[in-house]
Amino acid sequence: MVDMNKYLPYTKKYPITLNMLDAYDRITPTAILDILQDISIKDVGHGALSFEKMLEKDALWVLTRTRYDFLRYPDDINEDIEVCTWPNQYEKYHCFRNYTIKDKNGNLIIKALFNWAVINVKTRRIMSLSDFYPVDVEYPSEVVIDEPLIALNIDETTLDKEYDFVVTFSHLDHNGHMNNTKYLEELMNAITLERGLYIKSFQANYLREINYKEHIKIKYKIDENYVKAVFFNENTPTTKIMLTLGKDDGANRKKHTDINR
Repeated sequence: MVDMNKYLPYTKKYPITLNMLDAYDRITPTAILDILQDISIKDVGHGALSFEKMLEKDALWVLTRTRYDFLRYPDDINEDIEVCTWPNQYEKYHCFRNYTIKDKNGNLIIKALFNWAVINVKTRRIMSLSDFYPVDVEYPSEVVIDEPLIALNIDETTLDKEYDFVVTFSHLDHNGHMNNTKYLEELMNAITLERGLYIKSFQANYLREINYKEHIKIKYKIDENYVKAVFFNENTPTTKIMLTLGKDDGANRKKHTDINR
């Protein structure tokens, strides 16, 4: 992590397992978010910024905004992928963390940018990062996505479909609320992307936590190029998601499974 006051990118290899693939041998969006979340935790896992050390100060890491762009399929879904992450210089109330995923031949297949913040466990209020970050550390300046992580402006009156679910125990993470990966999983259950379409880009704004046994309604709209969705707890928006869709004929993949075989 930190070497001679310089923060070094953290790299780890992950296997692509069968449960990470959908019926068309596409890496699922949930699997992508799981990997990015896991490497974030591992990168800070042994220092003052680890989840355990933060909890000692009544603090929790939370995601506020996320984006990943899917650039291409890996050359071989049976091989490991290489994931790399690094933070930029933190600001008072948030920190951007960058991610790249490459296949076995070094091809960049996914790039991502997450905005992390810290909240007080008891008050649920945002805390200043200067109270936690070590001083005199030089952080990388490289940013993998040039565009800012914007506030998603979704016109709720245009959302013409609905999907309901209840937050179950399996949705929860170790912070006790619905894991950020589960939002996209539930949206995918609602829209069920057919063969020929894939998620080219994913963006999310997390507005408030969702807790155990809450009844959630997703209002969404699908057109040829986008999926726009807002999660509601009663009448309160909790999360906004926008998916940019791409066309996929399977031609650039060595492995392909037909759901009707």
